[in-house]
Amino acid sequence: MQQFSYASVQERRSLMSRSLKETNFHGTPMFPLQIYSHKDKNGFYSVTAHWHEELEFLYIEEGTMRGIISGTPYEMKAGEFYFINSGELHELSAHNHSLHHAIVFDPKLLNFDLYDACQHNFIQPITQKKLLFPNNISNALSQKERESLRQLFLAMIYNYHHPERCALLKIKICLLQILELCFRTEILIQNQTTGKQLSSMNQLKEVLDFIRSHYTEEITLKELADIACMSPTYFCRYFHQEMGKTPFAFLNEYRIKKAAILLDDSSLSVSDIAINCGFVKLYCITVKAFVLKCLRSGNGC
Repeated sequence: MQQFSYASVQERRSLMSRSLKETNFHGTPMFPLQIYSHKDKNGFYSVTAHWHEELEFLYIEEGTMRGIISGTPYEMKAGEFYFINSGELHELSAHNHSLHHAIVFDPKLLNFDLYDACQHNFIQPITQKKLLFPNNISNALSQKERESLRQLFLAMIYNYHHPERCALLKIKICLLQILELCFRTEILIQNQTTGKQLSSMNQLKEVLDFIRSHYTEEITLKELADIACMSPTYFCRYFHQEMGKTPFAFLNEYRIKKAAILLDDSSLSVSDIAINCGFVKLYCITVKAFVLKCLRSGNGC
Protein backbone atom coordinates (compact mmCIF):
# COMPACT_ATOMS: atom_id res chain seq x y z
CA MET A 1 0.00 0.00 0.00
CA GLN A 2 1.12 3.53 -0.75
CA GLN A 3 2.42 5.81 2.00
CA PHE A 4 0.16 8.73 2.87
CA SER A 5 0.99 12.17 4.21
CA TYR A 6 -0.91 12.06 7.47
CA ALA A 7 -2.79 15.04 8.87
CA SER A 8 -1.84 16.14 12.37
CA VAL A 9 -4.28 16.13 15.25
CA GLN A 10 -3.93 19.92 15.38
CA GLU A 11 -5.22 20.19 11.81
CA ARG A 12 -8.63 18.92 12.85
CA ARG A 13 -8.51 20.78 16.17
CA SER A 14 -7.92 24.08 14.44
CA LEU A 15 -11.27 23.74 12.72
CA MET A 16 -13.11 23.89 16.05
CA SER A 17 -12.54 26.90 18.26
CA ARG A 18 -15.10 27.67 20.93
CA SER A 19 -18.05 26.68 18.80
CA LEU A 20 -18.87 23.03 18.24
CA LYS A 21 -19.61 23.84 14.61
CA GLU A 22 -16.65 23.52 12.29
CA THR A 23 -16.40 26.79 10.42
CA ASN A 24 -13.28 26.29 8.32
CA PHE A 25 -13.65 25.32 4.71
CA HIS A 26 -12.91 21.71 3.77
CA GLY A 27 -11.09 21.49 0.48
CA THR A 28 -11.32 24.41 -1.96
CA PRO A 29 -14.25 26.40 -3.43
CA MET A 30 -13.66 24.54 -6.71
CA PHE A 31 -13.56 21.13 -5.01
CA PRO A 32 -15.07 21.18 -1.47
CA LEU A 33 -13.64 17.90 -0.22
CA GLN A 34 -10.81 17.13 2.17
CA ILE A 35 -9.41 13.84 3.40
CA TYR A 36 -7.80 13.64 6.83
CA SER A 37 -5.61 10.56 7.27
CA HIS A 38 -4.26 9.99 10.77
CA LYS A 39 -1.99 7.25 12.06
CA ASP A 40 -1.78 7.12 15.84
CA LYS A 41 0.87 4.99 17.54
CA ASN A 42 0.19 5.97 21.16
CA GLY A 43 -3.60 6.00 21.46
CA PHE A 44 -3.71 9.72 22.20
CA TYR A 45 -5.84 10.84 19.23
CA SER A 46 -9.04 12.56 20.31
CA VAL A 47 -11.54 14.94 18.71
CA THR A 48 -14.29 16.20 21.02
CA ALA A 49 -17.96 16.51 20.11
CA HIS A 50 -18.57 18.75 17.10
CA TRP A 51 -20.73 19.03 14.01
CA HIS A 52 -20.57 20.45 10.51
CA GLU A 53 -22.79 20.98 7.51
CA GLU A 54 -20.68 18.65 5.38
CA LEU A 55 -21.04 14.89 5.11
CA GLU A 56 -18.24 12.80 6.62
CA PHE A 57 -17.25 9.26 5.70
CA LEU A 58 -14.96 7.41 8.13
CA TYR A 59 -12.86 4.37 7.29
CA ILE A 60 -10.99 2.55 10.06
CA GLU A 61 -8.06 0.92 8.27
CA GLU A 62 -6.08 -0.36 11.27
CA GLY A 63 -6.64 -0.81 15.00
CA THR A 64 -9.72 0.22 16.95
CA MET A 65 -11.31 3.54 17.84
CA ARG A 66 -14.23 4.77 19.91
CA GLY A 67 -16.85 7.08 18.51
CA ILE A 68 -20.15 8.62 19.55
CA ILE A 69 -22.52 9.69 16.76
CA SER A 70 -25.78 11.38 17.76
CA GLY A 71 -25.53 9.86 21.22
CA THR A 72 -24.87 6.28 20.08
CA PRO A 73 -21.48 4.86 21.13
CA TYR A 74 -19.53 2.71 18.68
CA GLU A 75 -16.50 0.47 19.12
CA MET A 76 -14.99 1.01 15.69
CA LYS A 77 -12.89 -1.85 14.32
CA ALA A 78 -10.47 -2.18 11.41
CA GLY A 79 -12.29 -2.59 8.11
CA GLU A 80 -15.44 -0.77 9.23
CA PHE A 81 -17.09 2.28 7.67
CA TYR A 82 -19.12 5.00 9.36
CA PHE A 83 -21.15 7.78 7.74
CA ILE A 84 -21.90 11.04 9.57
CA ASN A 85 -24.76 13.12 8.21
CA SER A 86 -24.91 16.90 8.07
CA GLY A 87 -25.48 18.44 11.50
CA GLU A 88 -24.90 15.25 13.51
CA LEU A 89 -22.89 15.66 16.71
CA HIS A 90 -19.96 13.26 16.81
CA GLU A 91 -16.68 12.63 18.59
CA LEU A 92 -13.80 10.24 18.03
CA SER A 93 -10.91 8.88 20.07
CA ALA A 94 -8.25 6.18 19.89
CA HIS A 95 -6.78 4.31 22.84
CA ASN A 96 -4.21 2.21 21.02
CA HIS A 97 -2.54 1.96 17.61
CA SER A 98 -4.90 3.00 14.82
CA LEU A 99 -5.08 4.36 11.30
CA HIS A 100 -8.24 6.06 10.08
CA HIS A 101 -9.34 8.30 7.23
CA ALA A 102 -12.06 10.96 7.37
CA ILE A 103 -13.49 12.13 4.06
CA VAL A 104 -15.33 15.42 4.63
CA PHE A 105 -17.17 17.03 1.74
CA ASP A 106 -20.00 19.36 0.81
CA PRO A 107 -22.83 17.18 -0.58
CA LYS A 108 -23.38 19.82 -3.27
CA LEU A 109 -20.18 18.48 -4.81
CA LEU A 110 -22.41 15.70 -6.18
CA ASN A 111 -24.69 18.13 -8.04
CA PHE A 112 -25.13 18.16 -11.81
CA ASP A 113 -25.59 21.43 -13.66
CA LEU A 114 -28.37 19.83 -15.67
CA TYR A 115 -31.45 19.04 -13.61
CA ASP A 116 -32.07 15.56 -14.95
CA ALA A 117 -33.60 12.36 -13.59
CA CYS A 118 -30.38 11.45 -11.74
CA GLN A 119 -30.32 14.82 -10.00
CA HIS A 120 -34.00 14.52 -9.06
CA ASN A 121 -34.04 10.89 -7.93
CA PHE A 122 -30.61 10.41 -6.37
CA ILE A 123 -28.70 13.64 -5.70
CA GLN A 124 -31.41 16.03 -4.52
CA PRO A 125 -32.73 13.73 -1.75
CA ILE A 126 -29.20 13.78 -0.27
CA THR A 127 -28.48 17.50 -0.64
CA GLN A 128 -31.94 18.39 0.71
CA LYS A 129 -31.49 15.96 3.65
CA LYS A 130 -34.59 13.96 2.77
CA LEU A 131 -32.50 10.79 2.88
CA LEU A 132 -29.80 10.03 5.47
CA PHE A 133 -26.89 7.62 5.52
CA PRO A 134 -26.88 4.96 8.27
CA ASN A 135 -24.08 5.76 10.73
CA ASN A 136 -22.72 2.20 10.87
CA ILE A 137 -22.93 1.21 7.24
CA SER A 138 -20.75 -1.89 7.65
CA ASN A 139 -23.55 -3.87 9.36
CA ALA A 140 -25.94 -3.16 6.49
CA LEU A 141 -23.73 -4.56 3.71
CA SER A 142 -22.68 -8.01 2.60
CA GLN A 143 -19.02 -9.01 2.60
CA LYS A 144 -18.84 -8.47 -1.17
CA GLU A 145 -20.43 -5.01 -0.88
CA ARG A 146 -18.08 -4.05 1.96
CA GLU A 147 -15.11 -5.01 -0.19
CA SER A 148 -16.45 -2.88 -3.06
CA LEU A 149 -16.83 0.03 -0.64
CA ARG A 150 -13.31 -0.51 0.71
CA GLN A 151 -11.85 -0.36 -2.79
CA LEU A 152 -13.72 2.90 -3.49
CA PHE A 153 -12.45 4.43 -0.24
CA LEU A 154 -8.86 3.39 -0.94
CA ALA A 155 -9.07 4.78 -4.47
CA MET A 156 -10.29 8.15 -3.14
CA ILE A 157 -7.59 8.25 -0.46
CA TYR A 158 -4.85 7.34 -2.92
CA ASN A 159 -5.93 9.91 -5.52
CA TYR A 160 -6.24 12.61 -2.86
CA HIS A 161 -2.74 12.06 -1.48
CA HIS A 162 -1.21 11.44 -4.92
CA PRO A 163 -2.81 14.14 -7.09
CA GLU A 164 -2.48 13.59 -10.79
CA ARG A 165 -4.22 15.23 -13.74
CA CYS A 166 -7.47 13.26 -13.38
CA ALA A 167 -7.32 12.67 -9.59
CA LEU A 168 -10.27 14.95 -8.71
CA LEU A 169 -12.39 13.39 -11.44
CA LYS A 170 -11.59 9.92 -10.08
CA ILE A 171 -12.53 11.02 -6.54
CA LYS A 172 -15.89 12.40 -7.70
CA ILE A 173 -16.61 9.22 -9.65
CA CYS A 174 -15.89 7.19 -6.51
CA LEU A 175 -18.32 9.34 -4.49
CA LEU A 176 -21.05 8.76 -7.06
CA GLN A 177 -20.29 5.02 -7.03
CA ILE A 178 -20.66 4.99 -3.23
CA LEU A 179 -23.98 6.79 -3.61
CA GLU A 180 -25.07 4.23 -6.24
CA LEU A 181 -24.12 1.38 -3.88
CA CYS A 182 -26.21 2.94 -1.08
CA PHE A 183 -29.27 3.29 -3.32
CA ARG A 184 -28.82 -0.16 -4.85
CA THR A 185 -28.63 -1.84 -1.44
CA GLU A 186 -31.52 0.30 -0.12
CA ILE A 187 -29.74 1.28 3.08
CA LEU A 188 -30.54 5.00 3.01
CA ILE A 189 -32.97 6.19 5.68
CA GLN A 190 -35.92 8.56 5.37
CA ASN A 191 -35.28 11.69 7.45
CA GLN A 192 -38.15 11.82 9.95
CA THR A 193 -36.73 14.56 12.15
CA THR A 194 -39.53 16.85 13.33
CA GLY A 195 -39.32 20.59 13.83
CA LYS A 196 -39.47 20.06 17.60
CA GLN A 197 -36.56 17.58 17.51
CA LEU A 198 -34.53 19.97 15.36
CA SER A 199 -35.21 22.81 17.82
CA SER A 200 -34.11 20.65 20.77
CA MET A 201 -30.90 19.67 18.94
CA ASN A 202 -30.13 23.32 18.20
CA GLN A 203 -30.62 24.14 21.89
CA LEU A 204 -28.28 21.30 22.84
CA LYS A 205 -25.64 22.70 20.49
CA GLU A 206 -25.99 26.07 22.25
CA VAL A 207 -25.36 24.31 25.58
CA LEU A 208 -22.23 22.61 24.23
CA ASP A 209 -20.96 25.91 22.83
CA PHE A 210 -21.54 27.49 26.25
CA ILE A 211 -19.50 24.74 27.94
CA ARG A 212 -16.64 25.28 25.51
CA SER A 213 -16.65 29.01 26.21
CA HIS A 214 -17.07 28.81 30.00
CA TYR A 215 -15.42 25.54 31.06
CA THR A 216 -12.93 27.49 33.21
CA GLU A 217 -15.82 28.81 35.32
CA GLU A 218 -18.21 27.13 37.74
CA ILE A 219 -21.21 25.86 35.78
CA THR A 220 -24.49 24.73 37.33
CA LEU A 221 -27.08 22.29 36.02
CA LYS A 222 -29.78 24.97 36.18
CA GLU A 223 -27.64 27.27 34.06
CA LEU A 224 -27.30 24.63 31.34
CA ALA A 225 -30.97 23.65 31.51
CA ASP A 226 -32.03 27.29 31.18
CA ILE A 227 -29.95 27.68 28.00
CA ALA A 228 -31.73 24.62 26.58
CA CYS A 229 -35.13 25.96 27.73
CA MET A 230 -35.76 22.69 29.57
CA SER A 231 -36.31 21.62 33.15
CA PRO A 232 -33.14 20.26 34.83
CA THR A 233 -34.59 16.74 34.99
CA TYR A 234 -35.66 16.65 31.35
CA PHE A 235 -32.41 18.29 30.27
CA CYS A 236 -30.29 15.62 31.99
CA ARG A 237 -32.30 12.86 30.32
CA TYR A 238 -32.16 14.51 26.89
CA PHE A 239 -28.44 15.30 27.13
CA HIS A 240 -27.61 11.69 28.01
CA GLN A 241 -29.80 10.43 25.18
CA GLU A 242 -28.06 12.58 22.57
CA MET A 243 -24.49 12.59 23.91
CA GLY A 244 -24.21 9.18 25.53
CA LYS A 245 -23.09 10.74 28.84
CA THR A 246 -24.28 13.15 31.52
CA PRO A 247 -23.76 16.93 31.20
CA PHE A 248 -21.11 16.97 33.93
CA ALA A 249 -19.33 13.91 32.56
CA PHE A 250 -19.03 15.80 29.27
CA LEU A 251 -17.87 18.97 31.08
CA ASN A 252 -15.23 17.15 33.11
CA GLU A 253 -13.95 15.22 30.09
CA TYR A 254 -13.59 18.50 28.22
CA ARG A 255 -11.73 20.08 31.15
CA ILE A 256 -9.41 17.09 31.46
CA LYS A 257 -8.53 17.21 27.76
CA LYS A 258 -7.78 20.92 28.01
CA ALA A 259 -5.64 20.22 31.07
CA ALA A 260 -3.78 17.45 29.22
CA ILE A 261 -2.77 19.96 26.54
CA LEU A 262 -1.49 22.39 29.19
CA LEU A 263 0.40 19.62 30.98
CA ASP A 264 2.18 18.88 27.72
CA ASP A 265 2.80 22.48 26.62
CA SER A 266 2.92 24.58 29.78
CA SER A 267 5.29 25.24 32.65
CA LEU A 268 2.36 25.78 35.03
CA SER A 269 2.06 23.58 38.09
CA VAL A 270 -0.53 20.80 38.18
CA SER A 271 -2.58 22.77 40.73
CA ASP A 272 -2.57 25.90 38.57
CA ILE A 273 -3.54 23.93 35.48
CA ALA A 274 -6.40 22.27 37.34
CA ILE A 275 -7.73 25.61 38.56
CA ASN A 276 -7.27 27.23 35.13
CA CYS A 277 -9.33 24.44 33.59
CA GLY A 278 -12.24 24.84 35.98
CA PHE A 279 -11.36 22.29 38.65
CA VAL A 280 -11.91 24.79 41.43
CA LYS A 281 -12.56 22.00 43.93
CA LEU A 282 -9.22 20.32 43.45
CA TYR A 283 -9.30 18.99 46.99
CA CYS A 284 -11.97 16.51 45.85
CA ILE A 285 -9.35 14.55 43.89
CA THR A 286 -5.68 13.92 44.50
CA VAL A 287 -3.09 15.56 42.28
CA LYS A 288 -1.94 12.11 41.22
CA ALA A 289 -5.45 11.10 40.16
CA PHE A 290 -5.81 14.35 38.24
CA VAL A 291 -2.56 13.78 36.32
CA LEU A 292 -3.53 10.17 35.54
CA LYS A 293 -6.87 11.29 34.15
CA CYS A 294 -5.12 13.80 31.91
CA LEU A 295 -2.62 11.26 30.66
CA ARG A 296 -5.30 8.67 29.95
CA SER A 297 -7.30 11.19 27.99
CA GLY A 298 -4.32 11.90 25.75
CA ASN A 299 -3.52 15.42 24.65
CA GLY A 300 -6.37 15.71 22.16
CA CYS A 301 -9.20 18.19 22.12
